[in-house]
Amino acid sequence: ETGRARFFTPPGTNMIHRLVFSLDGRYLAAADNAYTLPQMSVAKDTRSTVRFWDVATRKETLVFSTNEFPVSLMFSADAKSLVAGFNEGPVKLWRLDRPGEAATFLGHSGWTTGLAMLTNGQTLISASGDIRFWDVRTRRENARPLSPRAGANCIALSPDGRRLAAGASDGRITIWDVASHQEVATLSGHKEGVRQLAFTPDGDHLVSV
Repeated sequence: ETGRARFFTPPGTNMIHRLVFSLDGRYLAAADNAYTLPQMSVAKDTRSTVRFWDVATRKETLVFSTNEFPVSLMFSADAKSLVAGFNEGPVKLWRLDRPGEAATFLGHSGWTTGLAMLTNGQTLISASGDIRFWDVRTRRENARPLSPRAGANCIALSPDGRRLAAGASDGRITIWDVASHQEVATLSGHKEGVRQLAFTPDGDHLVSV
């Protein structure tokens, strides 16, 4: 409204590489490298952090440390959980209403670049070539993985939770029915790999990059 920047507490790191708002706009999360500018000249440091801000107060309220590199980040619809996918496959979920150790989901072996969660908050979806469905409570897979022909670089879940879109390295986008796990459509047009997908809030359109 004013065109002026509102600054948050500086994290003191040399790189923030993922930012995501909660759906209600109240919270902001960032994934970054934990080492500071003076440490850039020393040997490679794998420490990373996921940071959590309250937007209204612009205060950092939670910091989660990890030895892996976060490559994807998302809030649950109710903003009670924060989920990150990592470069060597794990997915981690932190409960923001009762902070503690992260719940870890193991199964992927490559970069987990796509994340989504069903609106009931009980099923987490992750993509790293194949697409896996996880029971949040048990941390176990609750369905067979989906295997798009050219793999899945990114995913997007429709607002009603009925359709899942997956973008592949060959430029195709596959649409899946979430309930039946059946492929219902393939969209073509990109000449490069699809890296980002988003449904419009009404679910009538899908945007791809």
